[in-house]
Amino acid sequence: MNRSFFAIGAMAVAVAANAGTVQIFQTAYSSGSGGEFQSYLTGAAFTPTSLTGSGVETFCIEKSEQFTPGATYNFSIETAAMGGGGGAVAGQDPLDERSAYIYDLFITGSLPGYDYSNGSGLRQANAASLQNVLWYIEQEVATLDSADAVNWYNLSASGIGMGLGNVRVLHVYTLDSSGAQVPSQDQIIRVPSSGSLALLGLGGLIAGRRRR
Repeated sequence: MNRSFFAIGAMAVAVAANAGTVQIFQTAYSSGSGGEFQSYLTGAAFTPTSLTGSGVETFCIEKSEQFTPGATYNFSIETAAMGGGGGAVAGQDPLDERSAYIYDLFITGSLPGYDYSNGSGLRQANAASLQNVLWYIEQEVATLDSADAVNWYNLSASGIGMGLGNVRVLHVYTLDSSGAQVPSQDQIIRVPSSGSLALLGLGGLIAGRRRR
């Protein structure tokens, strides 16, 4: 066994088991059961990429999962939705690299046509369209529901073959009486650096995969 690989793997397990907590809130740009959400992490060994520096703007990647806004949950950083929905294998649903690509554009302020300033009053509608794209890529819904969604889905194809980059799954869960995880929500998030990813990488180090 490669000793250095073992050490990194052990560290990843330790970080994944860290007692970090998260609160997720709906915002003025949330739409129905989808994002944008504002997520606040406590006890994390990293600072996620954020548009504002106050919390981090996240979106759901599993449509059927539910959480109570403002409640405190445990979290881990993964490469797959844990519990899984459409496309899940053995309870894990690997994050698609197209989702990673389009969210990376969003969270770095670079998604074409997104009304970040809400100057045209379209940011909530844009958020609903981006949520739809993410759910569509992740096989949670069957249709793209707006022209923006179609455009951003087509743009997401540029992420094919690029892997996940710094984008990961914020797996949100509670613990039952035996200490076992009970999945509550899976959000998409961007962690800061490739060096951090080696320690956060987690969830079996599953690579992003194509689905459609």
